[in-house]
Amino acid sequence: MIPGDPEALTHDITEYALAAYRSLTGADEFSSRTPRGCVESAASSAVASALYELEADAPFGDLNILLVAAKLLHGLSRGHCFPDGNKRISWLTARDALLRFGEIGIAATNDDAQAFMLGVAAGRIGIQECLDWLLEHISDEDGPLDPGGTLI
Repeated sequence: MIPGDPEALTHDITEYALAAYRSLTGADEFSSRTPRGCVESAASSAVASALYELEADAPFGDLNILLVAAKLLHGLSRGHCFPDGNKRISWLTARDALLRFGEIGIAATNDDAQAFMLGVAAGRIGIQECLDWLLEHISDEDGPLDPGGTLI
């Protein structure tokens, strides 16, 4: 279920991304280049632009979480918020948002997910293509936790 307001959703997404980075790298603290502002910006942009797509009288709960996830994949992987692991963090964060707020799983092989994320990070796959890819890979069961098995 989507939290009751855009700020709560942005906060939840931001905290998950930061926690995922800490978990993957073992970092207790961030260096002088703090990623929080970058992650908040990507999450806020994803939520705000998805809100813009809602009809004027639609409730916040009708937010298109697939569009939020597509924008997160693009914004976090291209924004280079972290010193390492940006593609992995964007993948994990988008998957978490889909699962927690939309109960949507993504089914893809590790190779497909890795090729997809490499294309997103390189700028060959835009937001609409991210959305299309997600729509093509919706499943009741979730796919790979970590495409490629390394900090891609």
